[in-house]
Amino acid sequence: MDKEKFERAKLITNEIEDLKCQLKSLEGSHWDKGVIIEVKTGYSDMGRDLHARANFGNVVGLAIEMSVRAVVENRIKRLEDEFKSL
Repeated sequence: MDKEKFERAKLITNEIEDLKCQLKSLEGSHWDKGVIIEVKTGYSDMGRDLHARANFGNVVGLAIEMSVRAVVENRIKRLEDEFKSL
């Protein structure tokens, strides 16, 4: 394996482990009790780091959980496939 492939493989495995760790940290969470989403507004270049916040619960909270898990699991799958192809 050449150095470029090795470096890419290392990045892939690091990202996979990070994503798995993030998923594990969510185990036991009750998303229906409340989900707070905080998004940076993008004004940090003007010396201000403002945030937009929203608080969701019940059905929307559970839908957010399923979406987050699906996105992360899909990313892990794609990274594992890329790793195998190296």
